[in-house]
Amino acid sequence: MDTLDNERRIDSRLNFPADWNIHVIKPTAIQSIDGVNVSNRGACLRVGHSLEINSLMDLQFKHMVSAQAENVNEIEKCSARVAWVVQRLDLRATPPFLFDVGIEWLSPPKLLIQSIFGKTAVVKSELSAKARKALTSWQRNGREFVPKLTFEENRDPSWHLVIMADGAPCSSQRLATEKAALEALKKFQEDQAPSGED
Repeated sequence: MDTLDNERRIDSRLNFPADWNIHVIKPTAIQSIDGVNVSNRGACLRVGHSLEINSLMDLQFKHMVSAQAENVNEIEKCSARVAWVVQRLDLRATPPFLFDVGIEWLSPPKLLIQSIFGKTAVVKSELSAKARKALTSWQRNGREFVPKLTFEENRDPSWHLVIMADGAPCSSQRLATEKAALEALKKFQEDQAPSGED
C-alpha cells in the first residue's frame, strides 16, 4: 500500500499482513482501521479519525487463521503512542476523511512482529510504567518538546533517547539502562528550565 511515511522510517517495514485483524480498544472513537505497514518499532495505520500526537492507543491483534481454530495464543493486546498523523486528501477529499497514523510500540505485539519478520526478529523491549509516564511532551518558551525512548537489542548502549523540539531532534543520547535514560531526560528538562525555576 502507498503511504506518506517514507521519510519517517528508521527501520525496515513490510506491508501489514492480510491474515491479521486489528481492533482498537482505546480510543473508542475509532470505528474503522486498516494496517498499512509494520516494523519492530511501530506501524502505520489508516483510520477514519484524527488523533493527537503523543496520545495513547490500546490495540488488539488477532491472527484470523488461528482465531478460527480458537488458538488464544495468537490473540494479543498491545499499547502504542501516536508519533505522527497525516490527512490523506489524495485518497479521500470529502468527509469522512482518512488519516495515516504512525504509532510507536510501548508494549510491542511480539507474535505479529515475528510472524512478519521471522521467529528471530528482535522485538523492542517494553518500557516500564515509570518510563511511559515520564515520556510526555512539555512546552517551554513557546516550543514543544517530545521525548522518545527506544530499546535496540543489537546496539550498544541499547537505550536510545531522542528529544524533539517542534518536530526536529535537538538531543540524542545512547545509554546503558532505562534508568540512565530517564535520568538523562530529567537533566535535560532541568537544564531547559529558566534560572530559579524548581
